[in-house]
Amino acid sequence: MVFDFDESSCRRCKTRYLGMKSRISSRALLLLIFFFVLTLSYAKKMPKIVFDKTVIELGEIKVNSTKTFDFTFTNKGSGKLFIHKVNTGCGCSNAEFPKEGIPSGGKGKITVTFNSANFQPARLKKVLTVVTNCKKATHKLEYNITISY
Repeated sequence: MVFDFDESSCRRCKTRYLGMKSRISSRALLLLIFFFVLTLSYAKKMPKIVFDKTVIELGEIKVNSTKTFDFTFTNKGSGKLFIHKVNTGCGCSNAEFPKEGIPSGGKGKITVTFNSANFQPARLKKVLTVVTNCKKATHKLEYNITISY
């Protein structure tokens, strides 16, 4: 079966097609704007951990003794801050950190205990890795200590 269209019906068909195409484009544009706004609102609710100090000088400690100290921080973002884990790097250090979320503007601390057992006198530089839910997920903290007799 063959359909015979005259030129005027083709123009109407094109007009209808172009109208549908512009409706699809406007819907796609609205959808794109919606996701952009959603992304911006999510980005604004990200936590941001800011440490008071990232390097601590502990001074001198005797062999076979322990030293406990804190890395304090503030959540300067707008979302709730969660610390997932703290890697101490070796068995000579133990870190305790808050398991519950820290609200925006809230403060917290990571308590580290260093044990000098099995060490000879030396100057040590130890690095902790803190894993959070911030945009920059990992943060390095450092402490320096001198072990003596």
